[in-house]
Amino acid sequence: MRHKGDGNPMLSGSFIYYAGVCFWLWTWQSLLVFMAFIAIMMLQVLSEEKRLRSDFGEEYEAYCRRTGRFWP
Repeated sequence: MRHKGDGNPMLSGSFIYYAGVCFWLWTWQSLLVFMAFIAIMMLQVLSEEKRLRSDFGEEYEAYCRRTGRFWP
């Protein structure tokens, strides 16, 4: 499913925060933590989307068509 629209401000804000910390520290360890954060976030989002599709069906599908997953 393709997402577009408003995005999720909490996920977008977390991504920007951790990206900033990674660039500020500028170490391979911070890059590793940032990559792990992205992987965990994607697993969580995909799991939540599956549940929401099950709970709300077409209403959630319509929401996905007009709303971004992470970014506007």
